[in-house]
Amino acid sequence: MRAFKKTTSTTSAELNNGRGKLPKDFFVVTPAEEEALKEFEPMVEELTGRRALIPPQSRNDCLRLLRARGLNTTKALILLESSEKERVEYSPVAYEDVKKIVQKSLAYMTGFDDAGHPVIYVDTDKFRKNEDDVIVIVKFIIFVMDEVVLEAQKRGQEQVVLVFDLTRFSLLSMDYGVIKQMLHVLMYVYPERVYRLIVFNPPYFFTAAWPAIKLWLDENSIRKILFLRKTEKLFLEVDKQAIPTILGGTFVFDVNKYEENGSARTQALVS
Repeated sequence: MRAFKKTTSTTSAELNNGRGKLPKDFFVVTPAEEEALKEFEPMVEELTGRRALIPPQSRNDCLRLLRARGLNTTKALILLESSEKERVEYSPVAYEDVKKIVQKSLAYMTGFDDAGHPVIYVDTDKFRKNEDDVIVIVKFIIFVMDEVVLEAQKRGQEQVVLVFDLTRFSLLSMDYGVIKQMLHVLMYVYPERVYRLIVFNPPYFFTAAWPAIKLWLDENSIRKILFLRKTEKLFLEVDKQAIPTILGGTFVFDVNKYEENGSARTQALVS
């Protein structure tokens, strides 16, 4: 196990390094993006026409891919191919595949922010690197993201908010392989699906490791990450109703209700 020298806790301002502004509205399309779309959409249509495993892509899907690759149409097309290839490797994901993780209440949807983005709360303390298989964790991420993206689209959105609660995070949960794989899935299987990723109350050993972890992220993803340590600042980003009671919010996750509602699980949580 790697040893970390305990130092003075890094402040949120230092970790954010000037970030903190809200990402731009997904649906605000610049002239440069419009031009890229004109070139890219026929390329995607041609690709999906000859690759049966790659489903048709909407205009919003094309926009996400382009933004993830700096409007480079060739790189965006490669991203689409690799994204669908990885998805096929882990699909289909049945509830029984991830039931154990669901029952641990590791991550779940809690509601929506003011703009209608669904909020996913992740209780990092529920993960144990010696107990939870990486493949199952990846399938769980896909399972949750697929459900929650559908909820976003029902409200006219394309992106989600992730809240990673590190308040009780310990070295028992610190697994570089899982962190790297999770970030990879978010960037490559769900490019530009994350509106904001909040890291709440990270411990010293995580902030010490952050410079190394950050190397796994592209600059666009880094800009969306916000470190917070105070609940009052968290409530400025996400309404109390979408924050669990353990952090001073009002949301209570009922895993039994979640399981009973079958395909309507997510909707039942926030109805």
